[in-house]
This record gives sequence, structure tokens and C-alpha cells, in this order.
Amino acid sequence: MPPDDTLTPELKSVSKQELREAYEAAMHLAMGLTRGNEAQADELVSDTFEALLTTRRWDPNKGPLVRHVLGALTSIRSNKFRSKGGHRDRSAEKAYQREEVGTVGADAQERMLGHNEREDARKEAAEVLDELEKSLADHAVAPRVLRARREADDGDKKKAAEIAHMLEMPVDPVYGANKLLREHAAKIIARRRGERAERDEET
Repeated sequence: MPPDDTLTPELKSVSKQELREAYEAAMHLAMGLTRGNEAQADELVSDTFEALLTTRRWDPNKGPLVRHVLGALTSIRSNKFRSKGGHRDRSAEKAYQREEVGTVGADAQERMLGHNEREDARKEAAEVLDELEKSLADHAVAPRVLRARREADDGDKKKAAEIAHMLEMPVDPVYGANKLLREHAAKIIARRRGERAERDEET
């Protein structure tokens, strides 16, 4: 996160916890969009928070900080994809946002994706989440946190405090579960990507 002395007035007006949750949500999304590449995820989050201080400043009157942060991150990532191509990965990143993060921008790229391609990407994202839930089935908290996020019907990415309230537990275990979920999801996505690359090489 940016040092306190560099924060804009609007960012200084929020609590450190809210700023931390926005940062964690951004890192969670970035890890998914970069298929678990920590270096790329760090760079994406860094670019996003730098933009919050300059070209993409947050207006508290237009919505929650976390939504603005994730929207800025998604936009920055999309701009990078447009400059490099990567139509197939764009489909996957959109699906990951729908299934896991719940913050989808209905932009031109989304509308241009064909129905079958969207369905395939959505199916792949759901399979990742199913595998993630199975891999942590014996964990005391992580499966419950993941199910709570997947079952949320308001379209928003739930904050850790909201999940803790829904599950009637302290917030610290939810933070721990979120970290564990991110780590396992990154490994699953990286493995599936490698397997797909091997299949592509064989064909």
C-alpha cells in the first residue's frame, strides 16, 4: 500500500482497515487475472494504487473504495491486454471476475465475446472454484468462507468483516482463510494453465 504521507485527502479519510481490505481485494483479483504470477500481480496492484493517487482518484460520493479500486485495476489490466492481444486470456479473466470476485464491468470487450466462449470461460472458472473447495475440504474455515462468497447474491465482493458476520465468527480467521484461498487458487490456476499449454503443444 502507498505510504501514509503520500495518500490523497479522500484516502486519508478512510480507516486503515478499509484501506487494507481494498488492497487485499486488489491483490486477490490481480492474482486471479495473472494466473498466480506474483510479480505481475504486484506490478498490477502497484500501478492501480499509483493511479489512485493521480489519474484515477476515488470519489467517495460515487461508491465504496473497494469497488473503485477493483474497477481501476480491471481497467488497467484490460488496457494492458488490449496492447498485447490475448483474446483468450481476456475471456478467462472476465469469467474469474464473475465467479470469484463478482465485479464485472459490462464494457465493450464483454459484449463482444461470443456466447459459447463466455460459457466456456465461466465453466472453467467454476471448475477452478470447485477444485479449490475440494482441496481445502478439511480446513475448518476456508470452505465456509469460499461458499459464503459464491452464494452471495448481491453481486459485490464481500469484505472480510461481512463474511465474518455472516458466518458468526471473528474476522481474523476469515483473513487467514482468504490468504489460504488466494494461495491455493493461484496454484490451481497455474497448474491448469500449464496443462493447457502442454495440450496445445501436442495438437
